[in-house]
Amino acid sequence: MPGPFASFATKKLGNVSPLESEPKELARFMPNNLIPDATGLLQVQFSTENANLLVVEITVHNQSVISYGPSNTNMTRIFQGVIPKEALFNGKWSIIKGRVVSGSGSFYVRSVVMWWQGW
Repeated sequence: MPGPFASFATKKLGNVSPLESEPKELARFMPNNLIPDATGLLQVQFSTENANLLVVEITVHNQSVISYGPSNTNMTRIFQGVIPKEALFNGKWSIIKGRVVSGSGSFYVRSVVMWWQGW
């Protein structure tokens, strides 16, 4: 019996405006071969500018997956976080959002990859 396999979807965002305090949709993916009750993995490439105690949250279906900060560092990095099984649905959009929780500065999301276990 084959599987399970790692399935994934990617989105490169290019030139984007920085995140603000209101949640902003970054990407949406629709897994159609998801193994029930399996967790996923979210990978986000980002850069920061003029960070001053900057705190950011990335969510999937309003469930926190990645928390960043507080930070005063300007950088470009890739962060990963586990997507809980409650935030993954077969044949439905997985909506990924980001927002600035506190502090100041600019937080730019450059690309998003969502991994899940599929058949």
